[in-house]
Amino acid sequence: MAEKIKLASIEKYTDLGTIQIKEIDVPSLPEGYVLIKTEFASINPSDEIVAMGCSHFHLSNSSLGLQGSGTVMQSGGGALANSLVNKRVAFLVSGQNSIGSFSEYSITKAEKVLPINDDFSFENAANVFTAFTVEYMMKKIKKGNHRAVIQTAAASSVGKALLRYCHYYGIPVINLVRRNDQAEVLRDIGADYIIITTSEGWQNRTRLLVKELGATIGFDAISGEMAGEVYDLIKEPGKLYIYGNLSGQFCMINPTSLARKKIIRGLDLNIWLTKLTILKKMDIFDKVQKLYDQIFRIDYKETINLNKLKNALISYRERKTNSKILVRTRFD
Repeated sequence: MAEKIKLASIEKYTDLGTIQIKEIDVPSLPEGYVLIKTEFASINPSDEIVAMGCSHFHLSNSSLGLQGSGTVMQSGGGALANSLVNKRVAFLVSGQNSIGSFSEYSITKAEKVLPINDDFSFENAANVFTAFTVEYMMKKIKKGNHRAVIQTAAASSVGKALLRYCHYYGIPVINLVRRNDQAEVLRDIGADYIIITTSEGWQNRTRLLVKELGATIGFDAISGEMAGEVYDLIKEPGKLYIYGNLSGQFCMINPTSLARKKIIRGLDLNIWLTKLTILKKMDIFDKVQKLYDQIFRIDYKETINLNKLKNALISYRERKTNSKILVRTRFD
């Protein structure tokens, strides 16, 4: 067991140029936490949001990385944490005493750790909680008996997975993207309804599709003005769930629109996971692993070493579509 940990830390939130690899002593584990020998982590929009200081969620030692995969090496005590020792796992970083996944060893709450099947790779497991986000979305779709869906950032990893999942259940999806190359990505995976929001008259074309398909639920990853646009477009009675902030702006909703029979909500994965029992999480995770190649797969552009994280995050911030990056966290 190592006595030191190399990890990616940011000296000044909002400045990605201050990311550095530093070495710290292995901290003591609080009860209910585990120490994980990290194998892989993935760069996601949430990692950028934390690094840019747009989140209240900061980790110990200003470390970075919110999900990954590896092997549990040590428990801080407690039945659940103890049961995970020596298990191959996927994990979500949670708790103020945690150390992020962009490190040789991560620390997180045992309740955010899930053992992976023997035939499921560390690479696939590194971003598996993205699949939980999509599963949560499908839960909302089914619970509300929604006939069709509208989504922004449709060419993102979540967007593509949601599209494939809706196809799996026969639910049509209206996909909003900004660029032609993003539209091409969606065509390649069988999208039927694609709207490029930088084209003239896109709102009218979308409104016609919403009426034709009966789209009463939407998922927005952009916020800002787009949140208000999608809210206005959804058919009544409808619901809009906001799960991201790619624009970096506050939601802009026309106050007169709020009188309509529509609801706007956040979509917080952490809150939902906290409500689930361990057995329910394992049931969902087993389903995710079985459907991974068909529905939830992540198409990584490249795999980098941890010492290249700074440049990778800067590059990712400039262009996210088809630029998903897997981080190999071992130095040995």
